[in-house]
Amino acid sequence: MKGAAGVVPLTPALRLLPFVLPPVTRQMRVPKRAAMAQEYDKIIKENLEKIVLPLIRRTTGIEPVTGETLYPALHYTIEREADFVQKVTTKDGQTIVFHVEFQTTNEKAMVDRM
Repeated sequence: MKGAAGVVPLTPALRLLPFVLPPVTRQMRVPKRAAMAQEYDKIIKENLEKIVLPLIRRTTGIEPVTGETLYPALHYTIEREADFVQKVTTKDGQTIVFHVEFQTTNEKAMVDRM
């Protein structure tokens, strides 16, 4: 089975290039290494929830009073999920959203993920 190809019109004057959807197979699984990384991400996120307010206070000088963890999946052409997003209310009533990404290596493409 071959993938479908097509052109998606956006406006009469603007079109996307043709795209090909690969066939879906049972062999499309998350590699073992990626699955392990996801498990570590989960552990780090759970621990960060407990220390995020003092961490924000210490690293930014902002005085957060309350925090609410957000779970956004970022929808682009490729769906990306943020490592950790926290909505914080400060002593003066200001609401700030903190977006934290974890990495194990110095990855130049990190800016694109943020």
